[in-house]
Order: sequence, then C-alpha cells, then structure tokens
Amino acid sequence: MGGTATAEEIHNSGKTRASDERAAALIRDLGIEVVQEINTLFQSIGELAVRAAESMQAELTETHISIASSVTSQLEAVQRVLADFGQKAVEALPPSTPVVGAAYDGWEALSKVMPSPWTAS
Repeated sequence: MGGTATAEEIHNSGKTRASDERAAALIRDLGIEVVQEINTLFQSIGELAVRAAESMQAELTETHISIASSVTSQLEAVQRVLADFGQKAVEALPPSTPVVGAAYDGWEALSKVMPSPWTAS
C-alpha cells in the first residue's frame, strides 16, 4: 500500500466519482423541483389574494351602493313628510292677504253666530 494505486482502486474510485456525480445531479434536480413548486405555490397564493381583494372590493361597492340608495330613499321620505306637513300647516293658517284675510275673518265670525247646516242637530 505504497504510493501506487492498483487497477482495482482506480476502477473503484471512478465508480465512486460517477456515483457521487449522479447523487449530486439528483439532489440538484430535486432542489430545482422544490423551488419550482414553491414558486407555483406563492403564485397561487398571490392569485388567490388578488381574487379575494377583488371580491371584497365588489362587495364593498355593492354595500356602498345599497347604503347610498337607502339613505336617499329615507331622505326622500323625510322630504315628502316635511312637504306634507308644510302644506297642512299652510292650509291650517289664516289667509295672509288683506282681502282674503277679511273674508276669512268674516266667515269665521259668521260661523260662530250661525250654526252650520251640516252640523245642525
């Protein structure tokens, strides 16, 4: 076992080197597959996040439209009630022009003196 290698040792060392190279290639290929799978996974996660964000945005827009519509309907209802109240208040008040006011005052005085034929007992 001096300084010279036997033919068998040289042959075995070549087999070992080839085996090591095959193992390294296999590990490299597996590493590449793992990186590709991770990239695919992150891409899928990213696409899912985008779809979720778009869906949430659509729902928020729909909710905003619904709330705006509801507020508008309620505002219109309040405006109708106020207009109706104002109309009834105006109808209940005595007339504001002098001629109409005098006629109203005369009718009011007359109704106190003479009973209405529609309400007579």
